[in-house]
Amino acid sequence: MFVSVDLGNTLITMMTAERQDDGTFKILAIEKEETPIDSIQNGIVRKPSEIASTISRLLKQMENRLENKLGKKYEIKNFYTAVNGRSLRSIRGNVLRPFPTTNEIGAAELNALRKELIDTLDTDRQIYSITNEEYRIDGDYVRDPQGIVCREIGANYLMVLGRTDIRENLTKCIDRITIDEVYSDTLAPIAMSDALLSDDDRINGVIHINFGAATTTVTVYQDNYLRHLAVVPFGGKHITSDLCTALNFTQSEAESIKKEKGTPVIAKAKGRQISMRIKPGVEPRKVQLEEVANVIEARLSEIVGLCMKEVERSGFMNEINNGESADNTCKSALHTCDRNYH
Repeated sequence: MFVSVDLGNTLITMMTAERQDDGTFKILAIEKEETPIDSIQNGIVRKPSEIASTISRLLKQMENRLENKLGKKYEIKNFYTAVNGRSLRSIRGNVLRPFPTTNEIGAAELNALRKELIDTLDTDRQIYSITNEEYRIDGDYVRDPQGIVCREIGANYLMVLGRTDIRENLTKCIDRITIDEVYSDTLAPIAMSDALLSDDDRINGVIHINFGAATTTVTVYQDNYLRHLAVVPFGGKHITSDLCTALNFTQSEAESIKKEKGTPVIAKAKGRQISMRIKPGVEPRKVQLEEVANVIEARLSEIVGLCMKEVERSGFMNEINNGESADNTCKSALHTCDRNYH
């Protein structure tokens, strides 16, 4: 039995699943609760005690649901969660180590390369992930250098850095929960990509964009390596704010019309009109959906454009074989948003 918790800016979700004989997972139950106001901002836990209380309630609800479903009492002793945050960003680093004589590469040499990388890194940010892009043995690229005899070894790394309070605040939250262990070594953008992308996607080259409430994450894979990770500081809540400003909606009205009638494709909204009752006893307000779509498309175009700039920054824009041109990718992302908008 596996239990996972997603700490979102607007929703905290808990899910339990069990592994099947074929290696897939069967979802058993899902529990959700709205994130307390201002408790998580841009992926960072701001109020550890409130988030801990929410998770504790979800744990009890999940145990009750599992007992009703499985017919026996079940106690959750651990769960998985992932690190997220607006400040997460990848940088590249490389290390080159020559040997005085030929040397056989083993775990000690690889660990020494990684330690040298960390020791030479000049940053006040925390390292949340280090992955190898490639190893070079006497100038030739190899995927697994262990056991190879050489005079020189180099390594290209991709490191994901972020503010230290991402981990610190999450730890303060976890320490308040009565449970045996919480596994929190995974990065949310990487976990999402691993769940949705196939091996062929990652080998051929693919961009994965995840639209969230407060942030949007973009990861780039090529040749089965993570090549770039970045977080764009805009998401669904910014669309809601835009609707409030542009069309004089209240927050609740904007959120409702965005979810129920919104589309980021203007052509789909042309000529459509709805009536929206603002207050009891007041005449319904006529709303042109094209105006709503104009606002939504403008903000989403900006978000997707910023994501594509991150792809350009990765240096792999022309090596994404499981996609299209940059312009078509932007258009495709908007239509994908429209298909999954609710």
